[in-house]
Amino acid sequence: MLKICKESKLIKRLKSGYVVEHFDSWIEESSLKFEDLMKTYSSSGISYSHSIFDLRNTVILHIQMEFCCQTLREVMKHLLNEINENNSQIIKTLC
Repeated sequence: MLKICKESKLIKRLKSGYVVEHFDSWIEESSLKFEDLMKTYSSSGISYSHSIFDLRNTVILHIQMEFCCQTLREVMKHLLNEINENNSQIIKTLC
């Protein structure tokens, strides 16, 4: 758990236009049984085979992140188009 907390703090300090901003994170311990969690989160796509789930208690890591309106594929496509345009301008200038 300590490793996860350290990594979360590092990611929070990372600032870049190409990385989703990480605003905050916190850990919640729950006394819910595994079966109850499966009912609660059944439609969320959470993997229940992960080692943080156990029958005694459950540790949940909440992460608050920036909302992104584009997928990584769309961002990469846009960047490649910009690079191609810049290369075309450089070639025209050199000619």
